[in-house]
Amino acid sequence: MSSPEPPGKVRLAGRMAGQRLPQRLSQPPLKAPPLPPPVLPAIRLDGLMTPAPQRPFGLLWVVLVTVAALFAGLLILLPGGVVEVLSNDDAVAFYVSPEWLERIDFATAIVWYAAAFVGLPLFFLHRRRSQDLIRWRRPQRADIVWAAAAAGVSWGALLLYHLIAGELAPDILRPDPIVRFPVLQLSNEWLAFYAFLTIVAAPLGEEAFFRGFLLGGLRRARSGAWGRRIALLVVAALFAAAHFYVPVMIPLAVSGLLFGLLFIRTGNLTAPTLAHCGHNAVGFIVALWIWGVI
Repeated sequence: MSSPEPPGKVRLAGRMAGQRLPQRLSQPPLKAPPLPPPVLPAIRLDGLMTPAPQRPFGLLWVVLVTVAALFAGLLILLPGGVVEVLSNDDAVAFYVSPEWLERIDFATAIVWYAAAFVGLPLFFLHRRRSQDLIRWRRPQRADIVWAAAAAGVSWGALLLYHLIAGELAPDILRPDPIVRFPVLQLSNEWLAFYAFLTIVAAPLGEEAFFRGFLLGGLRRARSGAWGRRIALLVVAALFAAAHFYVPVMIPLAVSGLLFGLLFIRTGNLTAPTLAHCGHNAVGFIVALWIWGVI
């Protein structure tokens, strides 16, 4: 392709300066367009990289992983029970002090709890490329406000239920005046251990499992029968039943509904986890106050 002629004013200026300009201006060499950066389809960094397409899963997979996680959660009691049996068996020259027995129970509870309610669902979701269901973000102001409001409503529902059920409900639904905790060794060490288990570990594991995996999985499953309302009710009922304490199942179901609404509204586990931590922290402080520790 021929180059365009230079304009007349440029030619005139060149002649006046005693220079002879070429009749045709040279074109710069053509450059190839830059290649697009390589895409890592299996990695997602806050939406900067395109994630791989999700592998759909059915309702049966959600049920199977839920059963496996609950069964693995029951194994929390196994190591401590074995050690206790061996320590009380006269035929075995093996003795574990009560202090070390409680340490073993605590350590195994943390490990099994994390493996059952966080590790197993996260492994399944990773295989299905849906690990975004179990994720937290840095707390924002809206997360803190919504979490504080949900924790307050949750405790309000619990106190209201205590007042109503204490007078009208049958004995099986009549709650105790305090929240039940294991018998504590009232030392600073054990108070810190149980505070961590109640306020930090339990909310993290339960929110990852019930809200992230179960609620998110039911809504994402390709069965098509699990809308928002049905999934919220089912997960809230399972959350209450998993505590194995009938007198407070109704207020726990209300708490499960509130935490589930926070998860759906924000799309991550930060706000429901903060609300759950606040709810458990208030219950732990109330129990310590009733026992006369504080």
